[in-house]
Amino acid sequence: SKVVPPVEKRKKNLKRKSAPSSDSDYDVEQDVPTIKPSAKRQSLKRKEVSSSDSEYDVEPDVPTCVANAQRWKFVYHGRLAMERELGKDVLEREDIMDLIKEAGLLKTVWGIGPCYEKLVKEFLVNIPEDCDNPLSKEFHKVFVRGKCVEFSPAVINKFLGRSEEPQAEVEVTDNDVCKAITANQVKVWPKKGKMPAVKLTVKYAILNRIGAANWVPTT
Repeated sequence: SKVVPPVEKRKKNLKRKSAPSSDSDYDVEQDVPTIKPSAKRQSLKRKEVSSSDSEYDVEPDVPTCVANAQRWKFVYHGRLAMERELGKDVLEREDIMDLIKEAGLLKTVWGIGPCYEKLVKEFLVNIPEDCDNPLSKEFHKVFVRGKCVEFSPAVINKFLGRSEEPQAEVEVTDNDVCKAITANQVKVWPKKGKMPAVKLTVKYAILNRIGAANWVPTT
């Protein structure tokens, strides 16, 4: 009988093993079926969605296009900054309230009403890209919860009680602003970019405190 050297025998074994392994890999790659969740798991998902929306009377609207559907997952998990209402102690201060009314900011800090976060997010997602184009059919319109809502700067100004007449743009320099908010105590805006609060007049010091209390980072 012919004696097979150990090295040659090992090579043959390796060849035999390598062939079926590559074949099996190919078969698995070609024959893997698409895995779908079971009916039980799908029903659980439906229950989870319905329970999260139980606080609303109407089911959320499906985004109106593919791009909006892709944006939804990012907007849904994003943080929504809530407006704060002024406390009773501030509302009783006539000097502060007069300043707020004069600036046209009353409805941003008082009588705001309830906020439905998911509804707001649906509204944001469905704002069309060409909503500001007068030639578009979706000009100043947003489709949400089965309704087409008119949305424009005029609508916002009407809600805030501000004039709907177009206002001329006012061009002022940083130094002009600096003089106005400090009653000419400081005539040149600081190079560091920050104005010391102690330099502000009483009016702007109060407005600055209100703004700081309601400020929420958006990035």
